Amino acid sequence: MRPLLIFCTTLLFLIPISTQALHDCHSAKAFLGINSDEVSPDKAKILNYDNRYGSFVPRVHQESAAADAGIQAFDYVYGIDDLRTTRSRNLTCLLQEYDPGETATLHLVRNGKAMTKSVKFRDRSNTRRGERSSEERAFLGVDSKWD
Repeated sequence: MRPLLIFCTTLLFLIPISTQALHDCHSAKAFLGINSDEVSPDKAKILNYDNRYGSFVPRVHQESAAADAGIQAFDYVYGIDDLRTTRSRNLTCLLQEYDPGETATLHLVRNGKAMTKSVKFRDRSNTRRGERSSEERAFLGVDSKWD
């Protein structure tokens, strides 16, 4: 019973530390203007991403720093300047190192090719985050209007 008790005590001790570390990464100063998703290790391997901890971009907000930099939906962002995403530091954490108005180099993969884009970060309040255009909305091929 003792080894089990020690394991449980250690596990309970580690949870608050990791939760706090993740919580700290959700308050980035600079704003890029993307929606982002993590990629599973299996998917990262299939897509040949060297860095599996980056952010997949399903959407770029209009009139944002990302839009101005030419970031597109389906890009995979894995670094800013010399910083790279890791298991414990996602893209939001990297953004904490920057202030609105600063310029940096984003590292990304587009269509299987690594590339860089220069970006000038903005403040979150200076970005238009309105409705998606009809081209961006999902479409199943079914008309939902009833006659």
